[in-house]
Amino acid sequence: AAAIAATGDIVAPLLDGFRMEGYRHLEGACNSDFPSNPTCGYPKYPNRCLVPGTYPSAPSPPLPSDCTCGSPWVRDRAHAMMGALAESPAAAWGATMASNDAFHDVSDVRPFHLPHTFSPAPGKSCKTAGLANCILNTTTVTMPVYNVYDSLDTGLYPVAATELRTKMKSRSALWGSAGVNASAIDFKKLDQDNLDTCSQINAAAYAWAMGKASATARARFGAKGQP
Repeated sequence: AAAIAATGDIVAPLLDGFRMEGYRHLEGACNSDFPSNPTCGYPKYPNRCLVPGTYPSAPSPPLPSDCTCGSPWVRDRAHAMMGALAESPAAAWGATMASNDAFHDVSDVRPFHLPHTFSPAPGKSCKTAGLANCILNTTTVTMPVYNVYDSLDTGLYPVAATELRTKMKSRSALWGSAGVNASAIDFKKLDQDNLDTCSQINAAAYAWAMGKASATARARFGAKGQP
């Protein structure tokens, strides 16, 4: 019993990391085009194919009801960092964001999957829509990339995703939806020439992992690991 408990202590941070990623070998990924997990609540957008009439068939058998909706890291952390509403003028009126994520190949065109702000509606903002509470309801799309050798199951290669390719709304778009005046939104500064946000999201993921690791694991990683 003691050995089992000790093993649980060792693997707990790994499982936390897998869950935060949305690891495919814990519970398989959902397909938001054919919803099976009622907790996902992921609206489709734009739900159109490059070539009309080529919409794929539903999975058979249907995916399980406990499949993984998307990446909690993207949903809860990455998209909020991209939006940076707390650093925007919209912080003055308490603008926040409620995001949802789904797993898809980001190159998929049957159908297209794009990030979207559903509320306020496109062309509106919290101010023009007259929303008393400014909460942006948004979606993102994430494609986990795994090592090609993962399927060999040898224990010699990383098993977690090596990359989360994610489509998110731009910071400029999110600020606009929150009601920030156009004169205060500099696309070039906020997005086009912004080389910091992606590295900050990666650094936050690294810090999260280090915070979850045991003192022994951190010491070993410091001595032999590669950030």
